[in-house]
Amino acid sequence: MGKVPSFSIGQHKKDAFLIDSFKVYFKCGHFTSFKNAKVYRVSSLSNNSKIIIPFFEKYPVRGDKYSSYILWKQRVLSKII
Repeated sequence: MGKVPSFSIGQHKKDAFLIDSFKVYFKCGHFTSFKNAKVYRVSSLSNNSKIIIPFFEKYPVRGDKYSSYILWKQRVLSKII
């Protein structure tokens, strides 16, 4: 099956409350902390396809990150088929 593409988003540790809110809202995922940053990650193929993708389909990514989102979404969906 290969590696599952994961969703991740990070913020400076001073904005950790924002990252913490993702796990509460989505009810999935886990955190990784680095020296000055906190990262929220969803590694489950099921959670990415059933929770994360529908969220971003309803509330689209704007700007430079849109093309990255589309490529990530295609990789996730190709793992389901």
